[in-house]
Amino acid sequence: MSTRDPSEREQDRRRSYLAVARRLFAERGFDATSTDMIVAEVGGSKATLYKYFPTKEALVAGLITEVIDGAQRAQGGLAADALAALPLRDALTRIGRATLDAVVSAPAIGMLRLCLGEVNRFPDLARALWDHGPARSYAVFRAFLEDRRDRGELDVDDLQLASEHFLAAIAGHIQLKVAMRIAEPPPPRERDQRVAAAVATFLAR
Repeated sequence: MSTRDPSEREQDRRRSYLAVARRLFAERGFDATSTDMIVAEVGGSKATLYKYFPTKEALVAGLITEVIDGAQRAQGGLAADALAALPLRDALTRIGRATLDAVVSAPAIGMLRLCLGEVNRFPDLARALWDHGPARSYAVFRAFLEDRRDRGELDVDDLQLASEHFLAAIAGHIQLKVAMRIAEPPPPRERDQRVAAAVATFLAR
């Protein structure tokens, strides 16, 4: 007999539904994925699925929330006070690695594929993904750059443009290739190399 808390089992079941839905939506598209397919892989009944997610649209909303939560956790590891205590290169490296890890994660890639394919159906959800993901990352990084500029460590005129250049150098190219199934998420050593190169280029500007 399981000694696990019932709420933990419920969360596991909910996460299972989301994981399967994310994969099937990415592989088949929203219209071609049925709730029967999701239930067949997870197990249980449609009634159980509907208890957590009454509609397929509710599953998409759950996936958006999952990605947003992951982005916020990644940003939470980049607390301003902790970054302020680091040398500039080390701080940029930490920001870059956290960003790269977040954008090539399975939830983020799955939602990017889904949103690009279904943006006309879910414009509000796509906007929420942008606002709580990339837009928030830009805001956090802009504040970091402004602080370092005020401390005399950086000479940056356009904080927004500098933020976009750095984060695009970290994530843009590889995220698109992974989303298009041209490449797999890079292994840890390659991630370190990509981040180091982006940081070096940024500091040489």
